Amino acid sequence: MSPLGRAAKLGPTMPPDRRSTGPVEVFSFGARLDAVEAGPAREAITRALADGRRLLIFDLGPVRFMDSSGLFVLIAALKEARAAGGAVALVGLSREMRTVIEVARLHHVFEICEDEAAAVALLGAPR
Repeated sequence: MSPLGRAAKLGPTMPPDRRSTGPVEVFSFGARLDAVEAGPAREAITRALADGRRLLIFDLGPVRFMDSSGLFVLIAALKEARAAGGAVALVGLSREMRTVIEVARLHHVFEICEDEAAAVALLGAPR
């Protein structure tokens, strides 16, 4: 089924949950980060960066499927955060998502932490 057909079947897309932990903005994604969900995710991340939130944590714990559109969301956010003097950390990677990140060789460019507390400590430290 095409992404547009799947979107129509599943109903409206939802942006990721977003909350602040000190200087760090935490995004929790749903079960899929794909072509259908990429738009709302990019919009939410772009808003956070426009608000001056440059330290970002992406909780990928719930994510069970990610396609190239999802990878683009992560890479674009990393590029924009770094351009603003910030950073991005990934947390909660399942075995499957860790494999996706490693196959794409993104484990060399993203900070990957076991949990949110470790990522907050890492990103919240003076840079």
